[in-house]
Amino acid sequence: MDQKNQEGFSLLEVVISLGLLVMIIGLMPMITIIQQSNSYSAGSTSMTNIAMSLSESLNMMDFAEVGSDSFANCTDADGYVSNASIQGVCVEGPLNHLGYTNTSNSSDDVYMYYRYSVVCSNAMNLPGGYTGSVCDLPSANYVGGPVVDELACNAAEYSNQSKEIKIVVSYRDKRGKCKKTSLNSWKVSY
Repeated sequence: MDQKNQEGFSLLEVVISLGLLVMIIGLMPMITIIQQSNSYSAGSTSMTNIAMSLSESLNMMDFAEVGSDSFANCTDADGYVSNASIQGVCVEGPLNHLGYTNTSNSSDDVYMYYRYSVVCSNAMNLPGGYTGSVCDLPSANYVGGPVVDELACNAAEYSNQSKEIKIVVSYRDKRGKCKKTSLNSWKVSY
């Protein structure tokens, strides 16, 4: 038999092809997991950066200015005014990944972030216990009442020389799941 004139695939070629196909199909779930992980990491990094930028701005202010009327009106150190105020909590958003008000629906900004901030002092009581998701706070349905525990303040915990800056940043991922991060820092007068 002359093997040079035969057409078709040999058994070895078929086995190798099937092996490669199984490997490729086996890697597909890993690729999906890696993409989801990268997406979460990008969102988490942006949330941290948005929280840190406000924290750093407020920590650069004088002790007397932090928590004063300018902050009560939700104006940060850069002069940006938030969209709303919930019982002493400044609410900013929707924000882009850099922390600026998102006025365009740019495809560069996958998520819409919301930043909540409060300055707790010996003159600030803000009850916690809000049972909903922090991602529900920007909705028009939320008016007053308790806040999420990460933003709660008890005036008895602070002296005349200390203030606590509490910041929570949140967004909903592509599947609608609420993601959040919180940051607390202290401002002390000597």
